[in-house]
Amino acid sequence: MTRGSAMMDAMGEISGFDWWFRDRDYVLRENLESLEASSAAAASRSARLSSQLSQLQGSLEHRLNALSSAFDAYVQLGDVREQLAAFSEAATIRREALVAIGDLGDGRPATPVDDRGTDYWVAAATNAMIARISGAPDAAGAAAVSGAEPEARLFLVAAAGALGHGAEVAHALPALLHSEDGRLDDH
Repeated sequence: MTRGSAMMDAMGEISGFDWWFRDRDYVLRENLESLEASSAAAASRSARLSSQLSQLQGSLEHRLNALSSAFDAYVQLGDVREQLAAFSEAATIRREALVAIGDLGDGRPATPVDDRGTDYWVAAATNAMIARISGAPDAAGAAAVSGAEPEARLFLVAAAGALGHGAEVAHALPALLHSEDGRLDDH
């Protein structure tokens, strides 16, 4: 039994002309429904792909921004490294001063800090502290520290206090804590 004859049985008696149009209408509706379903599936896939693309673009944007920030930091670090290269001697002096103060704190003799031809106050202040703790005060070193920047004198008082010799330098503390309008200076 053909499709057309099955429809004629189901619809009763229909003229050949009506059958041709109704069968075509049925086929067209089926095709239209199929196309609508395909279109809906394609729209769903398109929305899903758009969402995935948006997430991927966001992820790539985030990664690109992070990479850009890291590169900027690397360039800035290079600039800072160039600027700090001029102070490598000062860094070495500070490391040696730290070792010397640590040795004094542990009760070991400390090696004097070489100023490496700089006028950096840390070497003079550390050497004055080494001389004071070892029991052989250096008058020239103490004079150099007293005439140096306020930080050198403050360092000497703080280090002596930390090493248990605060009573020896307590007299210098009031001069370091200048009071203006009831507030301490920024030292």
